[in-house]
Formats: sequence, structure tokens, C-alpha cells
Amino acid sequence: MVNLAEVSQKISLLSKEAKNQDNHQNHKTIIELYNTEIKNQYLREDLVKNDLLIKNIFNAYKGLAKYEEGAVFLINNLKYKFTPNTDNYFLVSFGWNIYFLLKNVTKTEDEMNIESGNTQPQHNVLKIEKVDLIEYLNVLLKLLSTENPKEANLRVRILFQFVKYEKSCTNPDWNNINELLNLVDTEKLDTNPQIITIKNGPKAGKQIELASDLENWYSYKTKALLEIEYYNECIIESEKALSVLKNYHYDNAVWLKRRIAISKIKLGENIDGTNMLYDVLLHKKEWFVFKEYAEELLKIGKVDEALQYAIDAALVKGEIILRLDLFYVLSEILRKKNEIELADKHILLELAVRVEKNWKIPEHLEELNVKMKDEINNYSSKVLLEECRSYWKSFLQQAVVKKILPEKRIGWIRANGTEFFFRFNVFEGAVSKLKEGDKVKFSSCKGINRVKNIIEDDVIYMSI
Repeated sequence: MVNLAEVSQKISLLSKEAKNQDNHQNHKTIIELYNTEIKNQYLREDLVKNDLLIKNIFNAYKGLAKYEEGAVFLINNLKYKFTPNTDNYFLVSFGWNIYFLLKNVTKTEDEMNIESGNTQPQHNVLKIEKVDLIEYLNVLLKLLSTENPKEANLRVRILFQFVKYEKSCTNPDWNNINELLNLVDTEKLDTNPQIITIKNGPKAGKQIELASDLENWYSYKTKALLEIEYYNECIIESEKALSVLKNYHYDNAVWLKRRIAISKIKLGENIDGTNMLYDVLLHKKEWFVFKEYAEELLKIGKVDEALQYAIDAALVKGEIILRLDLFYVLSEILRKKNEIELADKHILLELAVRVEKNWKIPEHLEELNVKMKDEINNYSSKVLLEECRSYWKSFLQQAVVKKILPEKRIGWIRANGTEFFFRFNVFEGAVSKLKEGDKVKFSSCKGINRVKNIIEDDVIYMSI
């Protein structure tokens, strides 16, 4: 067995030579020495006594941008514990390592998706157990200084990156997110929007404005409170955000109002909540808002109106196969209209998708799943979806394309003497082939014209 003191000294000299130099050959040599002469030769108890050796090996991983390997080395292999006496430089270095690790494995950073949580189920790809990751995050957030500007910034960056990572995974743990967010003093969060410069692509060099840290905190916090069903707290924090924030990004003002609306409905304040949902719908034509509004209309007996909004939810562009809750709502509405065959088809569609994808079977499908267990595999979700889609499209209106402005990607159609404005992104098909005078089918609903600040009809779906 090699002498640990000697190999430790050798690694120390290599580390000094490579100090502050990323991807240095010495980093590779250090890791090779660890793997061949230390890893399987010495007990964990022997290694954790040598702080300098641990720091040098960890920094070698970090210097090679092997962020996960560095985290596995400290967390999984050594179960290294950070304490108030830990060298501050090492603590900060580990903090940035966790930040880049989470950034590399985060599926999406699109803040506009935070509201729906509508991502395809994904697996946690980290080699570190989530319970261990959260334990170390808690330690970091408590040990990093809130007074030192650089450490305070690191605390926020790590926390927000963890939220982005967590919400991109299957079934985000919003309880953990909520508790971690409580470790942040909002009074010390930056209220200025972040400005970043695009590095690559056709827009390289262009500067874009992102939300401030305070806006992001309120966005994450209110979302977490809604998800864990702390409805009163969600209303309080959402209203506080609307009063404190002056500049919004990703339509956060609209989403804050939606969270208040949903919370009010859950607390039994249905009239106020439903009215607020309608106001949200005037601004944002997202399928889940259509669905939620349709549900509330159904509760008060406005079945036909509920059906129209639910069908609009099905027609708006996006990944239809993920709208499983909507299929259930449509089946309930159709059952109220005594359209039993169509109702069964929609609920069967939801079951078929879940079975094919091997997704969880919710309570409302358990009985049907047992009943159909031997024959459900004979049903294709693709075929069922096309049959349901044909029904949805039967509600479309007829129109003629009046004018197209390709450079602005907008246009107008005319139906029954009324003109409707549309954007290219609502058209299903090759919009480049669309010409003035073409006959189209469309669906519309009320929306806010942000230029004129008036309510008018919005085209939400259009096809040949």
C-alpha cells in the first residue's frame, strides 16, 4: 500500500501547479492518482481526516468540469460534512459545483412552463440521491453568508437552479421547494431585472431582459404554495407580489392572478375565483386555463358553455397527448349532455394513453382499468385521439382569409360579416401555403387586444 502522506503531498504539488487553470493536465493526473492509489486502498475514515487532500481531489474534478463526479466524490463516497468551521473557499467552490451540476442536468429553463407543470415524465438522472442533495443544499444555504455579496448571490443562484431542476423532473417535490425558499430573506433579493447577452445563433450579441431575483422568488413561492394546497398563504403572497413588483416577465402578473383565482375556488370562494379565471383567460389562451374555466362553468350548470371552453382547450396548439385531465373533464361534460358514447370515448382515451405510457392510473380510472384490463391493449390512443379530434373540429366555424402580413406573421379572416385577427402560430398546417381568399375553419374566444387595450375576439385555432 502506498504511503497516504506521500501521495497526498504529490497531489498537493500538482494542485498548486494547476491552480486556477481549468482543464489542466495536472487535474487528470490527480484523479488518476486518487483512483489508482487512494480510492480502494484507504478507508473513508482515513481520508476525511485529510481536508487538504479532499479539497485538492475535489478541485481537480471541478477543474475538469466533472461536476457530478466531484459531487459524488464528496457526498456519496466520503459523506463529507460541511460545518461552520469549513474553509470558506472550499464551501464556495462546492456551491458553484452544485450550481453547474444542476444546470447541466436541468431539462428546461423555460420559466413560462412553470405554471402548467406540463412536462413529459422524466427520470432523475443524478447519481446523487435527492434526499442527500437537499441535505447538502440546506447546509450550503445556512453556511453561506447573506452579508457577503458574492456568497449571497451564490445562495440565490443555487436555490433557483435547484427549483428549475426539480420542476423539470417527474412529480416535483414542492414541499421541499417551499421549505428551501423560506431560507431566503426577500428583503435582500435583487429587484433589478437581469440582463444577459445571447452568445450563439442568429440573435448572438442581442441583450434580453429576464426577471429579477425577487420576481423569480415570488413566482416559485406562490407556485409551491398552490401545489402544496396552502391556499390562504398563496393568496397572501400572490397579492403581496402584485403590490411589490413593478415590472413583470413571463406574464407573471397574469399567473399570479391565476394562483389567486384557483386558491379562492379551492377555499369555496367560487364566484370571485371564477371571475378572476375569466380575466386570466382574456390574457392567456393556455389549454389548462380553458379547462379550469370549463370546470367551474360545469359546476354552476352552464353545460353548453363549459363544453365550448373545454373544446377550445383541446384545440389550442400544443402537445395534446399530455392533456389527460382535459379528457376527463370533457367526458364529464358530455355525460351531463347525455352523450354517453362520446363521454366513454374521451375517458377511454385517457386510460389508453396512461396504459401505453405506463403512467399512474388515477382514482377516477381505477374501476375502468380493472374492467378493461384484458382488452385495453386492443385500443390505440392514436386512433381514439383522431376520433375525438374529429368531434372537436365539428364545432369549428367557416371563414375566408381576407389579408395576410407574412413579415409580421399575422392576418385577418372574415366570417358572417365579422373580421377576426389571427397570428400564424394558431394555424395548424403549413402557413406558407395559406393565401388570401382561402377558406378556413376556426375557433375564437374573447381576449385582450394589448395594443388597443380593448376586449375583442381572438382566433385560438385555425386550419384548412
